[in-house]
Amino acid sequence: MLATDANKEEAVGSRTNKRPRPQRQTIFERLQMNRYRMLYYIVSKGRVYDDSSALAKTRLKRMFGYSSDGAFYPDWEFLTREGFIVEKEGYVEATRKARAEFSFLLWGRLMQALMMVAGATMLVFYVATTYSFTVLGAILVSPYLAYVTGIFLLGFGIASHYIYRDLTPRPPVEKPQDL
Repeated sequence: MLATDANKEEAVGSRTNKRPRPQRQTIFERLQMNRYRMLYYIVSKGRVYDDSSALAKTRLKRMFGYSSDGAFYPDWEFLTREGFIVEKEGYVEATRKARAEFSFLLWGRLMQALMMVAGATMLVFYVATTYSFTVLGAILVSPYLAYVTGIFLLGFGIASHYIYRDLTPRPPVEKPQDL
């Protein structure tokens, strides 16, 4: 049977009745949401102290620019329900699960530092071999290999620094006074 224009319109119309797809977020956008910025802040501090956990929540709400309790508490309940933070008397503490959420940032930072140190070391070996320090020259096969590898590692370390900087959640809006 051939499809008529009426059948085509009906088929197209049936697709539009479905719910629209949620808009996908990149990892950069997701990490800059207040929920993850607050979690990263708590993870980096370890514990957020105050006279009570309610005061700590109020201070965090103000620091991260939440407009009302209705905007803050869904994020807070998500973090507690998923086991990222634990409220105790007088402070809020990040759990091991929360630290694991940001471990990719810590490993990236470590790898960045190691690459930059290795690159600088290779460049020092290159300079040592070009000025004929024979002890160091015997270690390397080719001084140009050390030069190229050193430049590559330094460049990769610098590039990973900028990636780390972009991925790291931004700090709070206002600086904490006595947390």
